[in-house]
Amino acid sequence: MRRFAARVSPYALTAGGLVLFLAIIVFGNSLGHFHTDIKPEVYLAPWTMVERYLSSWTSSPYLGSANFNVGLVPVLLLLSALRGLGLSPEWTFKVFHFALWLVAAWGANRLVRAATVRATKWVGLFAGVFYLANPYTIAAGNTLAIALPMALLPWMLLAYSRGLQQPHSWAWPAAFGLAFFAMSGMNVAVVPLYQLLALVPIAAVALWHRRATWRQVLAVTAKCGLFVVAVSVYWLVPAIAALGTGAQIVDMSETLTGIHKVSSFTEVLRGLGLWPLYGHSDTGPWVPQNATYITSPVVIVLTALWPTLALVSLAFARTALRRTLVLLAALAAVVMVGLFPGEGRAQSPVGWVLEKVLGLGPLAAFRTTNKIGALLALAFALALAFGAVQLVRLVQRRSALAPVAGSLATVLVAGWILPALSNGLYISEMDVPNYWREAAKTADGGDPNARTLMLPGQTRPTYRWTVQRPDDLTNSLLKREAVLPETTPNASAPGANLLAAMDDTVQSDRSNGDIASTFARYLGADNVLVRHDTVWENDGGARPAAMSRLIDGDSGLYGVANFGRPGQNVLSPTNQPESMDEALLTPVQLYGVKDSRRAVRAQSLAGQMIVAGDGWAFPQLAAAGLLRSSPTVRYAQDLDETSLKAALKDGARLAQTDTNARRNTIPQRLTAGQGSLLAANEALKNSRTLGTDPKNQTVLERSGAHVTASSAGGTFFDLPFAAAENAFDGDDATSWRFGDFQRAAGQSLNVKLDKPARLGDVSVAQADLGPVKIDRATLIAGGKSVSVRVPDTGRATFRMGGVNAESVRLRIDSTRGDGYNLVGVSEVGLPGAKAERAARTPSTLKDLYDSLDAEGRTAFEKAPLDILFQRVQNSSSPNDDSETSLNRIFTMPDARRYDASATVRLAKADQERFYDRSAGYSDAVTASSSEFWFDRPEYRASQAADDNDKTAWVPGGASPQGAWWQMRGPEREISSVSVTQAPGEGGESRTQWATRATVSVDGRVVGSGVLKPNGTASIDIAATRGKVVRVQLDASSGPRNGAPAKFTSIDTKQVLRKAPLGAFDEPGKNRCFAVSTINGTALPMRLSGDRVAGPKDAGTRWTACNPVVLKAREQHVEPVRDFVVDSLVLRDTVSEKAGAGVSPAPVDFAVTKNSPSVKSVRVAKSSTPKAVVLGQSYDERWSATLGDKDLGRPVLLDGYSSGWVLPAGAEGTVEMRFTPQRYANWAILFSLAALLLAAALVVRAWLTGALVGGRDESADEDLPAHRAHRSAPQERMTGGGGSPGRSDRQVLLQAGFVVAAALAVGLPGLVAGLAVVAGLRWGRVTSRALVVTGAALVFVAILLFLVLSPDLGEVSADAISASLWPHRVAGAGFVVAIAGLLRREGLAGGSRGAATAEPAADATDSADRTEDEGRTRDSDSDGGSEDD
Repeated sequence: MRRFAARVSPYALTAGGLVLFLAIIVFGNSLGHFHTDIKPEVYLAPWTMVERYLSSWTSSPYLGSANFNVGLVPVLLLLSALRGLGLSPEWTFKVFHFALWLVAAWGANRLVRAATVRATKWVGLFAGVFYLANPYTIAAGNTLAIALPMALLPWMLLAYSRGLQQPHSWAWPAAFGLAFFAMSGMNVAVVPLYQLLALVPIAAVALWHRRATWRQVLAVTAKCGLFVVAVSVYWLVPAIAALGTGAQIVDMSETLTGIHKVSSFTEVLRGLGLWPLYGHSDTGPWVPQNATYITSPVVIVLTALWPTLALVSLAFARTALRRTLVLLAALAAVVMVGLFPGEGRAQSPVGWVLEKVLGLGPLAAFRTTNKIGALLALAFALALAFGAVQLVRLVQRRSALAPVAGSLATVLVAGWILPALSNGLYISEMDVPNYWREAAKTADGGDPNARTLMLPGQTRPTYRWTVQRPDDLTNSLLKREAVLPETTPNASAPGANLLAAMDDTVQSDRSNGDIASTFARYLGADNVLVRHDTVWENDGGARPAAMSRLIDGDSGLYGVANFGRPGQNVLSPTNQPESMDEALLTPVQLYGVKDSRRAVRAQSLAGQMIVAGDGWAFPQLAAAGLLRSSPTVRYAQDLDETSLKAALKDGARLAQTDTNARRNTIPQRLTAGQGSLLAANEALKNSRTLGTDPKNQTVLERSGAHVTASSAGGTFFDLPFAAAENAFDGDDATSWRFGDFQRAAGQSLNVKLDKPARLGDVSVAQADLGPVKIDRATLIAGGKSVSVRVPDTGRATFRMGGVNAESVRLRIDSTRGDGYNLVGVSEVGLPGAKAERAARTPSTLKDLYDSLDAEGRTAFEKAPLDILFQRVQNSSSPNDDSETSLNRIFTMPDARRYDASATVRLAKADQERFYDRSAGYSDAVTASSSEFWFDRPEYRASQAADDNDKTAWVPGGASPQGAWWQMRGPEREISSVSVTQAPGEGGESRTQWATRATVSVDGRVVGSGVLKPNGTASIDIAATRGKVVRVQLDASSGPRNGAPAKFTSIDTKQVLRKAPLGAFDEPGKNRCFAVSTINGTALPMRLSGDRVAGPKDAGTRWTACNPVVLKAREQHVEPVRDFVVDSLVLRDTVSEKAGAGVSPAPVDFAVTKNSPSVKSVRVAKSSTPKAVVLGQSYDERWSATLGDKDLGRPVLLDGYSSGWVLPAGAEGTVEMRFTPQRYANWAILFSLAALLLAAALVVRAWLTGALVGGRDESADEDLPAHRAHRSAPQERMTGGGGSPGRSDRQVLLQAGFVVAAALAVGLPGLVAGLAVVAGLRWGRVTSRALVVTGAALVFVAILLFLVLSPDLGEVSADAISASLWPHRVAGAGFVVAIAGLLRREGLAGGSRGAATAEPAADATDSADRTEDEGRTRDSDSDGGSEDD
């Protein structure tokens, strides 16, 4: 052991111990659990994904799109090798990351030692340690997209620096290219591209200090750039092809404000400021492992010392290296801060520029500027290495300080890496339950050319057994293609539209029928995988019980298998189960699809469905029974006159819908995820609406009063049911909603009346939306203002005194109550016409009809044209309905006759009155009750007064006690009331009998008495006259779980009377009621079944009492007072004619190839035209050939897919290719050749010794006199003295510094820059003073944040964005420190040639000698050179 210790140097022992410590950290964190830091399939199925990721088209799980993940292939190959060695996903992950961090530390070591001869091996060792042991590496390095480029950054910069030393070499640029290639092109290489900015400081210092010429720097940079492009072409070409997909994802993901509201100087300089760290939800912080960096005052102070000590330590580096690191840190920090605290509020001109640049198309991918942070971490790591060595020397000279210094250093570094020491190094645990693996294996057993449809959809993958992630596990587990709806679109516009329509319908809990199976058939899915283990409650999704109802009611599905234990990962911790059935659901269920179809297929065009609308039409068509035979669906707006005539010839059916609504999408919402309807002249932003022509869209038309508001909806997302018009629509159930998070004060509602009016007393009612209420409001009209307090309930009255006004403004002055809820104004009582919102449906079919010739119009008129309208409801609750009534404007191309049906509910909860009217009872005498048993109409109140002892009223509830029954009729004399009870549903022994009752007449109690179980009792009262008799049941007896008694008769000397039949009534059928109007004419309908829906129930089916005839003109469907129409279907009677709407015959075909970017189908001859459906989201870059014939541009089929139309009789093999794949293949070959060339150049140089370079000694030398004209920057910040020319240069340099500081930091930078210049010119401030002062200001700024933050101890993005003064102080301090560090002199030594140089630090020369001597001793003790 002694001999071993003598042979092993202290350096080797230390380095070995540190590697062992790193291994313990990397492998010990979350031992036994798999984590991922990128798409899970990268670790779970790397080899399977290689082929998919090499393709320019990704086909799963979002219906297909151009692929921008090709850059991940190098990583997949490496991880495939690790998995091939038998490593589990957990150990593959950890071995890979252990290697990454070793490479990173080694690279930092080699970089600093190559940069200056003053850097000993100990400096290199410390550099490697500090590059890993810092907050940025821990917090940001837990994502592979940052960790991998960060690990290779020092090597890339080392290659560039060596290339500048050897400008004629091609080996170092080749090595640079290899390092860039190894960083991979994941996420379109945003991080590696950001890291290329590090070349700017290195090149500047090379020109400044290292005698390089502009020509040399440009040549080396160009050669490095050439290799970068060459080895990156393999992912660049597919990435360019995927720009559209990437833009969609960017548009729907985090905003610039959301990213930059936390990137203050106080956070960035601590190595933080990455936006996910500051997010939180009801369940806690998004990243709880790193929350201590934000919530712990002690850790905040410790991490504040990271930039403070780094800035001070920078002064110990030699001049050239110091300036390189200073510029590197400055560049990184300014870019990381970006446009803090958000859009429109950037604190510096650089922030303003970034806001514009990052909003430009593809450049939006770079919006998370914090990703450049590896440059800051590397600069600070190298700086701290020099400081650490100085500290060690100090301790060596004063050994008594060793325990204290060691303890403090340990605490300090422990604070920087605390999550890693507390089992929080990894943030995304993903131990996939076995039931998921079993479900995936079973689902894969289906048709290999079909898909699995996964329901319900999601905003992001959020399972109860793991954390929320950007990527789902579909590609990790399923070998077949899958379809998974997600609110962030990953498909082209039609595909995203269809998936959004499907998931909106599924999540709403208001659909019934064969919805899931219909969509599955069109999507080419032969099974449906239902997920009950998702966290549905956070994003307004469908709960498991709702999904179970939807699937159970779908006759097109059949059960295959359940997976997992009942209730496993199903129950929400914050929501009670709806029923025991929900509590016992298994986490995953698999259903088969009856009459399923393949994803890529051939199908007949006979009987195709031509739809004016979009994907939201599919549920309407399915509910109307129009998709039972799965006809080809085409959108009318995609057809011209020729293609329409051809479709009509083949028996096409037409459908006019109110879909393709012009509205914006509300991000990250599963229900109510589409905004309120927009007018044709209102701009679309992020939208699922198809096309740009409002004529092909359903658009808003306003009438009556015009209402606007200063704001509507929530802080973080819009609400489609919060529109300003709701405050003046005559419906108290709707409201203008606004002002959450205490933002209501100052908001206003503006009403422009349809005509001038005289205002007397104006009433205002507020909605009850939570504890926060509107307190005081002011009404302004006709030059008069009136302020009053608004009560919680009832109405506030504004006495306007008869002023005349054309417009009225309601201003909210204050609120009361604590909380964050929205407030609302439900109704403003103003005279004149109310604000009305009607939806004008697409005029596409009318426009096509007008463009047809006579023959075409004849064919059009013979084809069925069905009309399907449905109001937007969002969910099963009426409280979030985007539309409270069905109000539609549409234009008929030609006259037609229709059979009408609708789903209808009552506008008010008065089912008993409706049932009586429907049964034919007159309104002259009515019966009502508190409640009737389970809302069954045969047990309603009137059944006790119909003079029939076979019928009865049965009270609702658990017991008759407390229930009441009432009869209203003409005034009469009443002297007694008799009550007859019969046994309830459970028989006499299980009946709860009413035992006592009180009688009141017109609200006055007139008597009471005992009731007789299973018999009749009479309650005598003093003779009295009245209209309304009420019997209140006061007591009951019987089994606790029994059924209420049946009240077969309650005799008040009044019986119900029959009303005569109406014009459309028929004997023995429900009476007809006008549920809506068309052009002012009543639309009479009758209830089809025996149940009517109340206001909160799902509408029930009604049918028209007579045919509906519509002329060729504009039509207007409007609501009536007593009913709410949920949907209206007008089925064209022309469909009865021969040949109209024929069913498609199956087409014989076989799939012969099915890869992501190449598919082929062999089709047999058929007598009708047919279509080949690609089964991938529409992209016009797909091409197809039949034999040698090019089939031309694809058409949109079945709502989402690219496809091609083949004439009758066509046969052969149709081959479909994604055209960009051809160029991608060449790009892969080109990059492979470039990679081999680069590797050959590096190997050759290594074999010849050309890569064995020495240290860059020029960086430590002063420039010779003949180069003095190129070293003018060395006098930067130096004040006074010198020749006139030198003085002029100083003024220019100082002015340039002030301007740069102002541009980069804003006003604080300007003030700090001016202060520095003033101090240098007139105060003879030293470099040391500037560095120490600046570092101290940075530290003080972070302490100031601790003092001023109102949310200290909480994870809060708002707390950071509100802390502007700490940000400003930190920015100013950073500028001051940079000023001191950029001067020629440093704490480590002076300038031998500078006339104005400061005295060197006392220990500098001796320290340098000690370093050199120590290096010699180290070399001797190692038995070789220090490079060994």
